[in-house]
Amino acid sequence: MSDILSENMVNKMPPKVILVDYDEESRNATANAIERYWFNVIRIADPEMALRNLHLHKPHLSVISSRMSDMLDLSPASSGPSNTNNMVVDFVNKVRMHQDYVNIPIVLLLEDYDKYSYDPIDNGLIAKIRRPFTHNDLITEIKSLFRKAQPVLQDRILRYKDVMIDLGSFKAFRQDKHMHLGPTEFKILQLLIEAPKSIFSRQQIIDYVWGTDNSEIDLRTVDVHMNRLRTALKKISNIPVIQTIRSLGYCLSLPGDPD
Repeated sequence: MSDILSENMVNKMPPKVILVDYDEESRNATANAIERYWFNVIRIADPEMALRNLHLHKPHLSVISSRMSDMLDLSPASSGPSNTNNMVVDFVNKVRMHQDYVNIPIVLLLEDYDKYSYDPIDNGLIAKIRRPFTHNDLITEIKSLFRKAQPVLQDRILRYKDVMIDLGSFKAFRQDKHMHLGPTEFKILQLLIEAPKSIFSRQQIIDYVWGTDNSEIDLRTVDVHMNRLRTALKKISNIPVIQTIRSLGYCLSLPGDPD
């Protein structure tokens, strides 16, 4: 990765790539190839779910399959190239409606028959690869886009008041004392500390921690793990860290509160 970004990588986390592909086999093969090059890949099958999870995962780049007809379960009669073009353009435009993703780099994985130019959405940070393609072709395009975009990577160390987490070692501390957290509790704390003034619903926490395709996780499961996290925090200090917002969810600090 040192040839992609110029900043010091020692205290940074890998760039996040959100991969949207309906086909599970293709999605996993593509994700595995990307992850070999120091990327963190979020695998999502459904474009609407990808939109729902943008602000949770904060990706630096998106890889989007043009198989939108499959994703949206259209009938064969309505899943021709022109409909696929419109779906891809519509999806990209919806991504860019989010303020933080107006200029997100995008790699489009296109079918061989797709001759559409995609000029309406080409802002100079879009790469197009036609099937069949090699994983080297894909990585080359991703590297090129990262050189152009120069994204700001996430710090390895995150802090909120007297709480600190190390995303590299998966360790958490309060008042410089190590807290023994399970992987689920650590991930919940990571989500909260990355955006302390954001209120996260139980469903959003499920999407982030267990994945968007895990429908068997009950909302009450979040409360169980949240209580475990609070217990670990209280073992070091009784000062509350996590706030429960009735009927909404959880946060660390309400909007408007002093930092």
